[in-house]
Amino acid sequence: MKALRLSPFSLGLIAAINSICGLVMCQLIVKLLTSIHPDSMQAQIVGLAVYLGAIALGQLISDYIEDHKAGIALMKVEFLMSLISLTVPLCVYTLYIITKFYFIDDTQTDQIGILKPGIIAFFACVQILTVSIGISSGLEFGLLLRINKRQGVLENSTLISFHYLGSLAATLFFYWIFPKLNMSSISVLVAISYYCIFNFIKSISVPNAGDKTKWKRSMTNRKSGCHKKWA
Repeated sequence: MKALRLSPFSLGLIAAINSICGLVMCQLIVKLLTSIHPDSMQAQIVGLAVYLGAIALGQLISDYIEDHKAGIALMKVEFLMSLISLTVPLCVYTLYIITKFYFIDDTQTDQIGILKPGIIAFFACVQILTVSIGISSGLEFGLLLRINKRQGVLENSTLISFHYLGSLAATLFFYWIFPKLNMSSISVLVAISYYCIFNFIKSISVPNAGDKTKWKRSMTNRKSGCHKKWA
């Protein structure tokens, strides 16, 4: 097992980047929903409500992870989110093409078409993607709070402030930069961000005290075995 040692700046930066990436992916999914759903405001409300509820569920799940496993769990979540970020556009576009050409009658543009089985299946699958992103984001932030509580390098209010600053940056990104990029490009940038955090956490992880003792004992036993062999 490895223990995670993060500086105050690293904790705040990871919290902000996770908030930015999670909210940007949620906004990407909501953007696609608004292009299909006739009532864009309703689609935004449903998407954000599902995302926020999933964040709360993710933070609840993080409470059941042991403290000494928080660092390993955070690395796994970051790697998983990098994969999800890459696959979300492919899944959404595939579902959209299937529902567009096989379930939706192009001559019907009124709200009756929304009640068709294909559209219902499309919305359900998209919401599952939103839930997975929300749970992962909540799990990330909950694990960061656990790590910060164990290390005591920041006040929880300060870490939460970094998280909110990330949400603000994601909102500005969505309105200023989002129109200039396509969904695939943004998802790749988000995936790269998650993977960079994964590599950073992996690089600064150090063995626990118990693991260091076991490693020293194993090295001592190997050396003693070599001396006996050559004696």
